[in-house]
This record gives sequence, structure tokens and C-alpha cells, in this order.
Amino acid sequence: NGSARHCDVFEKQPSWKLHTIATMPDAAALAVCDIELNDVPDMRQEDQKEAIVDAPEQLVAPGPCYATHLDVGPAQTRARDTVDAVTRVARAAAELCSVEEQYARGLKKVASTLEGAAGPDKGVRGACAAAAAMLASASTAHATLAKSLAADVEAPLEQARVAVRKAQSDGATRAQAAHRAVKAADDRYRRAASRLKAHVRDATANEAAKPAPGEGSGLDSAEAPPEKPHASIYARYLAPTKPSPDDARQECDARWRDLSLESRKAALEAQRLLTAYQASDEAAVETCVDALRKVGVHQASAFSTRTYDLAQLTRALDACDALADVAVFVEEREQARDRVDGACVRNALRLCQPETSQVGRALGSVFVPRSPVDDVLASPSAVADASTAAVADDVRYVQLPVRAGAG
Repeated sequence: NGSARHCDVFEKQPSWKLHTIATMPDAAALAVCDIELNDVPDMRQEDQKEAIVDAPEQLVAPGPCYATHLDVGPAQTRARDTVDAVTRVARAAAELCSVEEQYARGLKKVASTLEGAAGPDKGVRGACAAAAAMLASASTAHATLAKSLAADVEAPLEQARVAVRKAQSDGATRAQAAHRAVKAADDRYRRAASRLKAHVRDATANEAAKPAPGEGSGLDSAEAPPEKPHASIYARYLAPTKPSPDDARQECDARWRDLSLESRKAALEAQRLLTAYQASDEAAVETCVDALRKVGVHQASAFSTRTYDLAQLTRALDACDALADVAVFVEEREQARDRVDGACVRNALRLCQPETSQVGRALGSVFVPRSPVDDVLASPSAVADASTAAVADDVRYVQLPVRAGAG
């Protein structure tokens, strides 16, 4: 009866597919021993069925989660989408860093151009100097922003991208391994069931081929004996080399137990896989949100610096006055002229010194020691000229003309 039940149920089933990995409805169904295998019959007797084994509590998250509300297929699709999203956010962060660096270099170049208009004798040097300072500060702020984005946004996103990609790849590998394990167990069970089915069919044929009791013992009947079904080729040639029906039945039962065990393992592995997918997805989403929040924080800091610089520029421009600028220019020109005149006087006095003047050496010079009375009698202008001419030494130079023929 057990063998016939094996064969009848087996023939009614379509081709097998991995139901535990692709279409398990929830975590409770994943862990029970009588998992629905879609088309694999349970050949055990009622008294041989094992009790329901609950899933580990740490695998079941409270509330809606992947393990209780999703299958592996949608979770894998979500993982691939998460990898793509994190990759795009990381690429956007890198591009933003590049834009900030280029903007900082551009501002620095503009500031250097304005610094050329803020030199001496420039009519708008005050305004240009203030604008150049503002642009230089903005360039520094954006360069700092680029470094902050690279350290606090781009690097964590790249790490998250690598982690979520690894989780997605590992999950796919684990799902394929579980699928192969259950499929191999199902193939072994089906081969064992096929052998058992052949034994049952041959046993039925042999039983039908035996003569009925008392048939052919008398000669009173002239009729030919009814034709009996012959045994199959399997029974006549291959049966002696195959195990007995009892061995085939035991092997089939063992293969069924192996299939049930692999199915339970695959179910628990699917739940663990879903939990890992959810953890990876949560970590990736949290990293992306935190990175975008940091972008806002760093941008706000840079904008506050720009606002302060613009306020400083506004105050500097408001303080600029064209008339005052002209007055300063005129005063500077006068000071420059005075400096030039003083230099000319010093040069003239220096030319009059006998040791440096060719005229003095030609006419001759008499060196007379300086008297304290000379300093008292000297006029303030003479004293000033003497001090500026750097003639404050212990001798004075007196030019005496030498007449021809004089002693």
C-alpha cells in the first residue's frame, strides 16, 4: 500500500521547482516541517511526520519586514535597486566635489584679476581690493567645502556602495546554493521513487503471470488456457541486479526525509537571507540620508561664510568716496614730490663734496675743523640741509678759490 501510494502521488505531480526560495509566503511557513514543496508528495505515514519546528526568534523581526512579508525575488530586486541608488548618490557626491573645486579655482583667478586693479595710483583700488578679498575668501570657503564633501559624503557613500553590492552578491550566491541543494535532493528522491515504481509494476506483472490454482491439472477441458500477461523486460533481465522492493521502499523513504530536511534548511536560509537583505538595505538608506544631510550642513556653512563676506564687501563699497579718493591721490602725489625734491637736494649736496666732486678736486679744497660756534650760528634751514645731506661729521668743507700767483 505504501509503495502504491508513492507511485500514484508521484505520477500526479508536475515538474519540481524551488518553492521554498521563490514563493514562500511568510516566516512561519518557512520553518515548519511540512513545507509545501509545490509538487513533491509527502510519502511518510501519519505517525512518522515530525512535529512543527518554530523558526528562531532572532530571525523574525517585529512588525512588517522582509522575512515576514516578502519573498526572496522581490528582496533581490530591491537590493539591486539599492545598489544602483547608492552608486548614483556616490557619483553625484563626487561630481559635486569636482564642481566645488573648479568653482574655487575660478574664484581665485577672478580675485587675482581684481588684485591687479587694486594697485597704487588706481582710481578704484579700494573697491577692487574689497572685492578681491571677498572673492579670495569665497575661493577658500569653496575649496574647504570640496574637501569636507569628499571626506564626509563621498567616502562614506563609496563604502556603503561596496557593502551593499557585496551583500547583494552574497545573497544571490546563497540563494543559488540553497536552490541547488534542494534540487539535488529532489532529483535523488525522484530517482528512488522511479525505482520503487518499477518494482511495484514488475511485482504486479509477476503476480498476474502466475497460473491460477488448479488450472491446467485436468484434461477435461479442451479449451486453450487464457493468455496471461508476460513479465516486463525489467523483471526478466534487470530485476536480479536491482535491490529488492523493500530496499527500494526504504531508499525512497530516506530520500524523502533528505528532501524534507533540505527544504527546511532552504526555508531557514531564505529567512536569514531576507533578514540580511533588509539589514543591508536599511544601512544603505541610512548612509544615503546621512550623506545628503551632511551636504546640506556643509553647504549652509559655506553660504554663511559667503554671506558674511558679502556683508563686508557691502560695507567696504559704501565707505568708498570718489572725492576722498581723489584727495588721497593728490596728497600721495605731493608726498611723492617732496620725496623726489629731497632726493634731488641730497644728490646736489653730495655732488658738492670734495671727495666726490670733480670740480672740487680741480679747484682745491681746504679742510677746516668745525667749531661749535658754527652750529650755533647756523640757520635752521642750513642745519636741516646739513643733516639731510649727511654732512654731520667732525670737519666742514670750505671752498676757497686759489688765485693765480698767490702764495
